[in-house]
Amino acid sequence: MNLAYRLDNDRVVVKLDLIVDIANIDRVRTDLLAIIAAHRPTSRVCVLDLGAAPYVLPTGLSLLAHVHRHCRQHGGHVRAVSDRPLVRRVFRLVGMHRVVPLYSTLDEALRADDPLPRDEPLPSRSPTDAVES
Repeated sequence: MNLAYRLDNDRVVVKLDLIVDIANIDRVRTDLLAIIAAHRPTSRVCVLDLGAAPYVLPTGLSLLAHVHRHCRQHGGHVRAVSDRPLVRRVFRLVGMHRVVPLYSTLDEALRADDPLPRDEPLPSRSPTDAVES
């Protein structure tokens, strides 16, 4: 699997037009971290464009948390983009939007001036706990 990406000044924009699930998470994680590593240290911001993905599973949230931790360890951070109502709702339910800022458009994410690095801890509840509440 090759993820599509591009550089936008000091940002790496990665297109994740897929549902991350148990069958593909290892490959997606490997490819994503390789893209980030290849453009470090000049690109300190990784923008994940969730694009056409209609929803996000707990495996996708786990991937976002992993990439967030990885980027923080290297002095950067992650932003996500989705205008899909279900994706946005899940982000809010589990508190992921406090850790990985979620923007409605790619343009908003690229213009944003988030603090670097973002030191907020990850939510303590699992994604499935929050959805069941």
